[in-house]
Amino acid sequence: MPERIHLLLGPETGQKDEYIAQIRESLTKQFGDLLEIDRVYPYNIGSGDLVSLLHNSPLFAEHRLVLLRDVAAPSPAEAAKATTTLATLSLLSTTHDTAK
Repeated sequence: MPERIHLLLGPETGQKDEYIAQIRESLTKQFGDLLEIDRVYPYNIGSGDLVSLLHNSPLFAEHRLVLLRDVAAPSPAEAAKATTTLATLSLLSTTHDTAK
């Protein structure tokens, strides 16, 4: 199964939290105890460590959900650049903007 990254943009925290809950529920149903969930914050992790986290296998499970929380809202150009950068890491990306 390929990796997938969802960029949740916009001010609607409630909508983002609901969407994340749906993803977690789906992954938990699919993988059960084989899912490891990592919550990271940009002020606690450098970009190199984040890339390393995304590329390395989880320690205690076969699958991983990484939640990067409290990221400053990017401009549309920054979001497009991030999507392109993530795609070069051989990851599938999806952008969801709650401002629309």
